[in-house]
Amino acid sequence: MIKSKAQIMSIALQAIYWTTFCSVFSFAAVFLKKLGSSSTNIGLIVAMSSLVAAFSQALVGTWIDRNQIKRLKKTSVGLTSAAIVTTIVLILPVAWKTPFFIFSLILLMTLQPLVSTMIISMQSVDRRVSFGVSRAFGSLAFAGASSVIGTLVAQKTAEIVPWVSLLLYILLLGTIIVFPNQNETVEKGSNHDEVASNGKKLSTVKQYPQFMIVIAGLIFVFIFHNISNVFLITIVQSKGGTALEFGYALTLMAMIEIPVMIASGVLMRRFGTKNLLRFAMVFYMFRSFALFYAKDMAGVYVAQLLQAFSFAIYIPVSVAFVNETMKSYDRVKGQTLLVSAATLGGVAGTLGGGIVIDNFGVPEMLFIGFICTVIGGTLVIFGLKSKPTS
Repeated sequence: MIKSKAQIMSIALQAIYWTTFCSVFSFAAVFLKKLGSSSTNIGLIVAMSSLVAAFSQALVGTWIDRNQIKRLKKTSVGLTSAAIVTTIVLILPVAWKTPFFIFSLILLMTLQPLVSTMIISMQSVDRRVSFGVSRAFGSLAFAGASSVIGTLVAQKTAEIVPWVSLLLYILLLGTIIVFPNQNETVEKGSNHDEVASNGKKLSTVKQYPQFMIVIAGLIFVFIFHNISNVFLITIVQSKGGTALEFGYALTLMAMIEIPVMIASGVLMRRFGTKNLLRFAMVFYMFRSFALFYAKDMAGVYVAQLLQAFSFAIYIPVSVAFVNETMKSYDRVKGQTLLVSAATLGGVAGTLGGGIVIDNFGVPEMLFIGFICTVIGGTLVIFGLKSKPTS
């Protein structure tokens, strides 16, 4: 039983954020298709939003770090409030909805690391707070939302998506407002030590060459990861499915992550982070091939099940791998590089995926995704075998 109030609040924050993410990001292609966007334009929209969000995350993070830790919560409230206003515009009968949807995507992705930071900061106040457990509940909420929203879209229309997003944004705002404040003393002290250490550091490439090989590989892996998520509705339709099956596919993918994320601590103690990362990369290759080879929705569901052995392992293990590989004053940079790899892969995947679909087709896009996963997975495994230079 979860007895910690801070853990309950962390679970609530993750659950509501990832439910909102499901509505806005995962159903982006569904809503944009309703607005008349082609697959190429959808790829451009998501890629541009991801790229802008990568810069906005860095700017917002720097602004918060240079001032009091209280700005974290105030900034989160401000971003969520802006997202609410933007979503209201999407509901109104206005002509130019796409720019507002782009702004909504940017706000949502900019908020993501702030949500994670709020929860991680709570661990200095209450050691019973577990990021892995709260993230697992986020996946559970994502799974439920995928099924419900998919059913609503199938029964009604894609125009229901911004209404659902508005309700979820309001719930998210309320949760952030009541979320406990972090321990300011711990944060300020750790930041001071980190700044003091920066003067004597080598460049990241020279100091962690094997880690940079891993990062390069992850960019390729996340090309597939993003095209398989952003264009999942198109993939499902090409296999004979509808918006209802799309919701089921998302639900299955999210549900299968939960037990693995909860058990990640035990798995890391038993097998080690490097072995688990190798395992995850191999199953990323299997999953990309399974999705490419799928002939119908049954094949798609099989590919979604493999999420348990790829992404679900990668998320908690990659965080632990950074902590093991990098020195204490470089760990924030390491986590940022993981996010950057996913972002760059996402930009390439969504942009290139849309172009390939419109000019060639879904099978060709999935084949390219498979090749990228093989290249990326091989690079990651090679990087994990490399020895750091002294």
